[in-house]
Amino acid sequence: MGYRTHVCFRATRQCPQMAQRITIKLDMTFLDRIEVGDLIVARPRILRQSRSLSFGEVELFAADRLCASATGIFRLLDADMRQ
Repeated sequence: MGYRTHVCFRATRQCPQMAQRITIKLDMTFLDRIEVGDLIVARPRILRQSRSLSFGEVELFAADRLCASATGIFRLLDADMRQ
């Protein structure tokens, strides 16, 4: 699940002043198998974002087949909250 979490994290970087993120919830749905050597294409989307939370989803495709999807809620930390 590391790749899917990474893709969701990268999508939340649309807000540069909120570089630190904490995963609150991550739900995965596996729809098809991925073979060793398959090229995986991730399509992330931010569904909604506030000052402190980001709601996103990512779909993973292998050979144009939807193989997995994930939804996540991430807490965005500003510079004051990191200390």
